[in-house]
Amino acid sequence: MIKNHLSFLSERNLRFHNPSMFQGNLKKKQYFEGWYYKIVDESTQTIFAIIPGIALSKQTHDSHAFIQILNGSTAKYHYLSFPISEFKARKDKFDIAIGNNHFSQDFIKIDVKSQEIQVKGQLNFVNLRTLPYQRFLPGIMGIFSYLPNMECYHGIVSMNHRISGNLTINQNQVSFSDGKGYIEKDWGKSFPKKWIWMQANHFKEFDRSFMFSIAQIEYFGKTFVGFLAVLYNLGEFNRFTTYNFDQYDIVYLTSKSCKICLSSSKYYLIITATKDKSLLKTTSLMKAPQLGKMTAKCAESIKANIKLKLYRKKTVNFFEKKYELVFEDQSNCAGLELMGDTSDF
Repeated sequence: MIKNHLSFLSERNLRFHNPSMFQGNLKKKQYFEGWYYKIVDESTQTIFAIIPGIALSKQTHDSHAFIQILNGSTAKYHYLSFPISEFKARKDKFDIAIGNNHFSQDFIKIDVKSQEIQVKGQLNFVNLRTLPYQRFLPGIMGIFSYLPNMECYHGIVSMNHRISGNLTINQNQVSFSDGKGYIEKDWGKSFPKKWIWMQANHFKEFDRSFMFSIAQIEYFGKTFVGFLAVLYNLGEFNRFTTYNFDQYDIVYLTSKSCKICLSSSKYYLIITATKDKSLLKTTSLMKAPQLGKMTAKCAESIKANIKLKLYRKKTVNFFEKKYELVFEDQSNCAGLELMGDTSDF
């Protein structure tokens, strides 16, 4: 009995320090967990988001595994449901399976078929840009990782990587070789009631990627705004986060675009994000978790435009700082979500 308890504690500790791994168990209620894969071919003309996961409802008959597929070029969206019994996860690393579909940080192997879409093939990922491990700040959540029973937790698996392989999509073979990818994940009970999320790794500079998220967080009856951002640039990771006491300023925000400024002790970052105009009328509402049920809605564009301007802060004297431009860049293959009434962030 003691041996089993120690084994359980060891597994839980391993998961805690490896957020990409499956964090839950299939006995949970009102729980979700999902992994977000963004894949873009070399020409940037074919853009897909593939999201495997589980939704564990309070009612057992509603619990299921799923694979969501979003075509970024057409905004067409597909939700494929599987019996929860077809979900499997390894206990020692990030490696999950849903039926004949297999997902890890190194590859995806997919074989799905419905009346609307068929996808089959394998993609391999190399040269992953992963967040440096910090023993007391596991993952991008930092100290918030230690708070129990949060509504939603977030993890970054790879900020940027190369893709090789092909997918057959509705009988058309598409090569993703020399394309680029991104992987993140969420788990918990529900998505927040309102949030902004964006991600981009197709900049002019190949070795550059970025993600940002800000949300209204409810915790034990209290509400606060939390944000986190990671800018990877030429081998260097920079975080802008609530737990580092960094600052944010939303200059403007509409249902189609936003401008946000982030400030840390070393850097000042200006972000301008705009949804793709050609897809505004055809953007699909994806399913999102609410108390373990996939009943909420999420409007996402993965063909948005993000512009970044990064400045380095330099102290001139006690009263004055100088801002030195580090780079200015933009991406037209960006993910963007502006959800809920975000007017009072």
